[in-house]
Amino acid sequence: MKKKIIILTDRKFRKTDFTGLSYSYLRAFEKRGFECDLVSLNINPYLYYIINKYYPKKLNNYLKLKQKSIIEYIKRLDKTLVFVVKGYYLLPETIEEIKSFKKMIVCFNPDDPFSPIIGSSSNCIKASIPFFDQYFIWTKSLIEPIKKAGCKNVHYLPFASDSDLLNPAKLSTEINIPDMKCDVSFVGNADKERIEFIVSLSNSLDGSLNKFIYGSRWANINGFKVNGNVDGIYFINAICSSKINLNILRLQNKNSNNMRTFEIPAIGGFMLHEYSEEAMEFFKPEVEADYFKSPDECADKIKYYLKNEELRKKIAKAGHGKIFTARHLYTDRVDEFWEKVATLM
Repeated sequence: MKKKIIILTDRKFRKTDFTGLSYSYLRAFEKRGFECDLVSLNINPYLYYIINKYYPKKLNNYLKLKQKSIIEYIKRLDKTLVFVVKGYYLLPETIEEIKSFKKMIVCFNPDDPFSPIIGSSSNCIKASIPFFDQYFIWTKSLIEPIKKAGCKNVHYLPFASDSDLLNPAKLSTEINIPDMKCDVSFVGNADKERIEFIVSLSNSLDGSLNKFIYGSRWANINGFKVNGNVDGIYFINAICSSKINLNILRLQNKNSNNMRTFEIPAIGGFMLHEYSEEAMEFFKPEVEADYFKSPDECADKIKYYLKNEELRKKIAKAGHGKIFTARHLYTDRVDEFWEKVATLM
């Protein structure tokens, strides 16, 4: 009997976006033999922001109206399992109605559902927690808080790597674009803590080093060339073209993992990761990646690994191999997910 699933996402979807989490899971489910339907809530984020800020009493009606057609579409599908990715705009009453069609609805949230930061969480996310049949979260530290918020079945499901990142040469003839070659780089959006870290790091590094930042909301930082967002093949090129790839965790990911924890070694890059006990369970220090606790220690390790190319390459190769030996692909996460879900179906 063929396994079937509906993947419900918050926004429209681009098949060229290799690093998009929804697309990574879609491909992983398909590779594991699932028949998939991808459905987007398709909420305009700018309109949502305006209504929420200036007409908050009308927000619920707007979301209900937008989700009405989604509910009807899901009702007609012959699939009984709905996999929600985050659910930023998903109303609790929408979840209840979907469940009334004899469908199981579960959530994988790639952010902290209790975060006060706009974009990381929303009123819908917090209110919806008790209504999901199962909840999957990327860090062990959030399991108990989610249970206390009302969902009984909560499971640890870390991020992973997308198999389409493993052989980038098959995706592009432009790997290692000359303009993207650098000594050290960071891929990620700016926030207060990351900016402070990069400023401090820059003061400890030789100005002659070629240093790049890829992401949004960055201002010019002394010594670092600031570029825009990169995704798809450009993200792959950014990792491949950097001798050292930094992973500076956001506040919600401290002492845990994020998508970059697995993407950098999957692509074959050398990863210098902010200290995290959870991440070190995946990649051994000085063997499959390395770690730093401060800007000064990060600067010292950048200087060390730039001088020790063979060691750097050896660690990068070991990190890449660990993706396979420890089963850190999204197809492996689908297996873990199905093991938990199938018992309740």
